[in-house]
Formats: sequence, structure tokens, C-alpha cells
Amino acid sequence: MSNYNEVHALIETLDKETKEYLIQYFKNAPGFVYDSLQIVRYPAGHLFIEQGSPVQTISILVKGIVKGTDYPILGAMYDFMWFDPVKPFGALEYLTKQPCFNASLMTACESTMLLLPLSVYTRWMETDINAMYVDASTTTNQLLYEIRRERIYIFMQGTERLAYFLILYYKQFETDGICHVNLTRQQICDSTGLSIRTVNRGITTLLEKNCLLKSGNKLFIRQSEYAQIQTMMEGIL
Repeated sequence: MSNYNEVHALIETLDKETKEYLIQYFKNAPGFVYDSLQIVRYPAGHLFIEQGSPVQTISILVKGIVKGTDYPILGAMYDFMWFDPVKPFGALEYLTKQPCFNASLMTACESTMLLLPLSVYTRWMETDINAMYVDASTTTNQLLYEIRRERIYIFMQGTERLAYFLILYYKQFETDGICHVNLTRQQICDSTGLSIRTVNRGITTLLEKNCLLKSGNKLFIRQSEYAQIQTMMEGIL
């Protein structure tokens, strides 16, 4: 049974940018795609893809935030990216002919996804050049973004790397000019590759430079602090 009406009813509830993206993405989608699409809502902290597991389903993030985690060296955890909509998980593996997922993926907040069996997704991509182009463009741009970020990280240490991470975090999670840093110190370490000691020292430095604010145990950034971090990073970025 086609899920066309349910899928497009969901699309109508999304923000303008996501809505326009999905309308373009599905504009030539054949009926067999809608026959297999499932709408799934995951709670925060749900591990829906484990690194090394076989690619059997494409999960298209349409609402929420997902954290990508890699275990590259001796089991060390590295949260290499925070993804927001629209992101098709499994598309990279499909395009590069990788049978298994390259990272673990967990929802950072309540998230909504469209699930499509790999066999159906493959058939769709092979018959819909528009959808293939949209997927390839999105995946390539994401890779270029990750490569640039990692290249910048290589030449940064300590406070500078933490400040750059906070710039990216603010851009993604800011609401009405305020960004609450809802991460533990260990999670910041996992996202920057820095030690606890270095992160603590960097946070103290940024607080002293008025680049960061603290209320109790919570850290947050307003537009004024964000501007201060950008000024601090002038000549580096």
C-alpha cells in the first residue's frame, strides 16, 4: 500500500528548507518507492546504526539531529560529525560500494526518519537521475565539509580547536540567538579529540575572554559571545 499521502503530509510539517529539499528529492519518485517508505520516530539517544553492521536500509533524516561516532584507533571514540536534515544514511556506502556502515549513528534529540530498504533504494537510484544527483550532491558536499574541518583541526591545538568546535556547534544548535552547550566535558573531548585537562583549560580561557558564559554547570553562547569567538579566530580561519 502506498504511503504517498503520509509522506507528503509529514513533509508539509517540516521547515521551509527541508520541505523544498524533499519535494525536489521525491519529485520523480516512482510508486514502488512510496510502497516501501516507512516513517519512523526515534527518541534521543537511540543507536540506530552500529559501525560495521551491513547496509540493509537507507535512513533519511528529515527532522532532528544525529551524532556520527567513529572508533578509528585502538577503540578510541571520536564524534566526528553532527548531522541535521536532510541526510540519507547509507547513501555514501551505496555510492562507494561499501557493504557495511563506516560509523555508528545515534540520535542527539528526538528525530524523524524515512526508512527505505536498500534493494528498493538501489532500484530507485538506478531509474531516477534526479534523485541520484540530489543524493550524490548532498553526500559529496558533506564529505568536503568534513575534510575541510579535519584539515583545520590538524593545525589547531587546545583552546583554538575548542573555539572552532564551538563556532560549528553554535551554527547548528543556535535558537533565537542563544546556543546551550548540552554536552558533558567528555562529549566535548570526544568531539574535538582533546583531553579532559585540555578541554577544561580551554573552557576556563574562553570564559575569561568573554567568549563563553556559564550558569551553574551549564555553558551557553549568545550572539555577543559568538562574535567574540569569531574575532578571536580571525587570521586562523
